[in-house]
Amino acid sequence: MKNYRARYESELLERVVPFWIEHGIDREHGGFFSVVGRKGELLETEKYLWMQWRAVFMFAALYNSPYSRPEWLEHARRGFDFLSRHSFRPDGHCYFSLKRDGTPGLREFGGYTVFTDSFAAIGAAELYRADPQPRCREIALQATASYRAGFAAVEMGGPMTLAHYMILVNVLFVLQRALRTKDYDGVLRQAAETVLNHFWSREHRMLFESMPADGKPDLDSGNGRLLNPGHALEGMWFVMQYAESVNDRAMIARCLELTRAILQYAWDPVHGGILYFKDALGLPLLDGKQYLKTWWCQNEALIASLYAWKLSGDEFFADWFRKIDAWAWQHFRDPESPEWYPHVLPDGTPFMFCKGTMFKGFFHLPRCLMMCAQMLPR
Repeated sequence: MKNYRARYESELLERVVPFWIEHGIDREHGGFFSVVGRKGELLETEKYLWMQWRAVFMFAALYNSPYSRPEWLEHARRGFDFLSRHSFRPDGHCYFSLKRDGTPGLREFGGYTVFTDSFAAIGAAELYRADPQPRCREIALQATASYRAGFAAVEMGGPMTLAHYMILVNVLFVLQRALRTKDYDGVLRQAAETVLNHFWSREHRMLFESMPADGKPDLDSGNGRLLNPGHALEGMWFVMQYAESVNDRAMIARCLELTRAILQYAWDPVHGGILYFKDALGLPLLDGKQYLKTWWCQNEALIASLYAWKLSGDEFFADWFRKIDAWAWQHFRDPESPEWYPHVLPDGTPFMFCKGTMFKGFFHLPRCLMMCAQMLPR
């Protein structure tokens, strides 16, 4: 594993971060661009707040890392200044997008809107950790409350959604670490246990994306059978991170057990790579886009397998990290220009050559590279 660290650091510091600093910062109005082409050419000026607040988080996290550079804090501060003035609707929740100058764009975008508050929470909290200004703390707390209220309203009377709870684990972990508080520890533990227990089917040995309140998978519908291996693995390392911080060995062991199982059903046995979606009964997926491979699922699988290896020393997880690394770097990394492709065909063939979209920006890949670099041995 010693030969990997330099490659991850080089990709992060020499290719990915410089790409987004050059092409992803709006130096005229503030905030960030995310919808860019293969070489960084601007394709759209709409500012999707998932990507905006995630960029604040990422620049602040880099500043808080061993690779810290003063300019990264400045990029986070400038992004926060723009977003703190323009992100929030009169009801306190975030818009889904803004026009380039900060005027409201899309108020909502289906079930995706609720997560915008969660990314505002981690962006403001991580910046507060770097530069403890009262306005950062205020927005971190406000956005956390908005996210919790928002997803509770979405789930009212319907099934529970894995993404809501795994993201809550991360939001509260980042918030508590930044504010140096344990005020949310009870809620955080409950969310972690919900991820590990409610969405896991012991019968199927799978982590379901959607689960009725009674804990019995709905196998009669496509949505009920849907598995999202990227979410499952991202959720595992979110919980591992929390469990490690409180030295909960039983929770760590549970995470390792589930991660071992998820990795095995997440892998495409025909073409390789981590699947985007999978039907729990092996039935056909109902949306053709779900057959694609996507960059972020590979990124989260890399973090989860390496985190599991770090906590356990088990070569099973090291072998999985090497396997996912080889496939992801071969098929998603653009050899001609920095950054990775967002999607490839099931067999790994690139077909979408832009580097940023409304859902892809300065987040999953740099977070993966930064975290893996720090976990890999020198």
